Amino acid sequence: MEKLLKPLKTADYPLTIVEDLGMRFPSSTSKQRKRFAIFVCPYCGKDFTSEVTSVKGGRATKCKSCSIKVSKTTHGETKSRLHGIWVGLRQRCTNVNVGNYLNYGGRGITVCAEWDDFIEFKNWALSNGYADNLSIDRADNDLGYTPDNCRWTDRETQARNTRLIYSTNTTGFRGVYPEGNKFVASVGLGNKSYRLGLFLTKEEAAFAYDSFVLNNGLEHTTNGVTL
Repeated sequence: MEKLLKPLKTADYPLTIVEDLGMRFPSSTSKQRKRFAIFVCPYCGKDFTSEVTSVKGGRATKCKSCSIKVSKTTHGETKSRLHGIWVGLRQRCTNVNVGNYLNYGGRGITVCAEWDDFIEFKNWALSNGYADNLSIDRADNDLGYTPDNCRWTDRETQARNTRLIYSTNTTGFRGVYPEGNKFVASVGLGNKSYRLGLFLTKEEAAFAYDSFVLNNGLEHTTNGVTL
C-alpha cells in the first residue's frame, strides 16, 4: 500500500499552491518518485509545475519562462566559463541539432526546472565545490542534471564514470581488449593500469572487470554483465 501523503500547507511555502500532484517520477529515466505541485508564478501570475522541495528550499522561485527572462537580463555573465557550462548541458538535453544530443536528451536525460535559471545554477555550483579546473558530472549517468545527482569532478573521475566506450575498443565492453584469440581485462587507476587476466570470452573478461570495480568500491562505470 502506498504511503499516504500529508496535505501541503500553503503557509509553509513561499509561493501559492494551486494543486498537489502527489508523487511522480521527474523524468522517464528516474528511479525515485518526488512530490510535485502546481504553483503560481509571482512574476507573471501563470501556473507552473515544480518539485515541492525545490520551491520550499527556495531553488524554484518562478516559472520556466520568467526564469529565462530574468537570467538573460540580470546576471551579465554570458561570457563566463560557468555560464558556458550551463548553456552546454541545456543544449545537449534539448537541442536535437547538437552532436551529442542522442547521448543525453535523446535517451531521456533532462535538466531540472530550477536550473532553467542560470543564477540558481550558479548559486548551487559555488556552494558545491565549483572550480575552474573541474567539470560538471552526473553521479548516475542514467539520471538527469539535478542538484542531487551532479557534482564537480576532474577529467580522470569523469573518464571513469562515463557510459561511453572509446571507438578504439572493438569488444563493446569497458576495460576489455582482444589479445590473440583471448580477451584481457584491465582497470585504469590514476596513471596505472591493472591487468586482471586473460579470458576465453569477452563476456568473462567484462564480468571480471565489473567484479573488480564493485569489490573495490571504485567509481568506474560497469558493464552490467552477469554470468
